[in-house]
Amino acid sequence: MAEEEKEKTSEDSGKKAKGGGLLPKILIGVAVVTMQLVLSVVVVKRLVEPPPPQPQAAQAQQDKEVKPEDIGDVYLVEDVIVNPLNSRGRKFLNTSIAFVYKGKVGTELEKRDVQLRDMLLQTLGERTVKELSQPAERDTLREEILRKTNELLTSGKVMAVYFTNFVMQ
Repeated sequence: MAEEEKEKTSEDSGKKAKGGGLLPKILIGVAVVTMQLVLSVVVVKRLVEPPPPQPQAAQAQQDKEVKPEDIGDVYLVEDVIVNPLNSRGRKFLNTSIAFVYKGKVGTELEKRDVQLRDMLLQTLGERTVKELSQPAERDTLREEILRKTNELLTSGKVMAVYFTNFVMQ
């Protein structure tokens, strides 16, 4: 008789293990859907993350940027080739820079072409590859070139500096 009870108990537990019922299946389904929703929200938040705030220097440059109707004459310094800092000659930057001005500054820029190129080589050569690759750093570089150029000039000021070509290899 004890053996019969053991057999009945093992049969009952076998039936419960096999059937499992509807409730566990629903709970598993709800858990899977919840996990998918959470993962979707995390992925979307990372992809649609707002851009980092711009540095104040870049914001100031945008505020005082020259309007298209204010653009005067352009003096172009082409093919400035420099090795970035710590690149050991394995990397180089090839850039062309446009100087926007009004008035008689153009003749002085032409006369000081050698000084301009030297200043550009020195300024660009002080930057690492990583710095030159960052757009925010280029804005800072643009401001520095503008400041140094205006320090060279005696007959007027350059209004803006633009990179017309900026290739790093």
